[in-house]
Amino acid sequence: MELDSFIEQEYRIPLQEALTRWGDDIYDYQQRRNFLNGASFDAKSIRKFPLNTNNAPSLAMALIIEFSKPNFNSKHPNFHPLVAFLKNLYEQDEKGIEIYELSDTDKTLFYLKNS
Repeated sequence: MELDSFIEQEYRIPLQEALTRWGDDIYDYQQRRNFLNGASFDAKSIRKFPLNTNNAPSLAMALIIEFSKPNFNSKHPNFHPLVAFLKNLYEQDEKGIEIYELSDTDKTLFYLKNS
């Protein structure tokens, strides 16, 4: 599997823009860490991300790179970081937890809202 094959090219820029807005809204290291933890990212994976930076585009790009990798873990064969991230967004949106605000465009991109 090629690096870019999991996320189609046409979605990479909108995804980066949406993740940058997410990173701008969640600017606190602990909130970012808690969100990724809630999305079932393991501690080793979380340490790879620039969570303590004010540079949301760098965090967005690091997430996209991680999401683009073919991920296989024999302990968790059904886990993929992008799916887990989106599932956590969806669950928080369903519960009305708003530590950040996603636009309707972002929700459509993340399939949290029908277009």
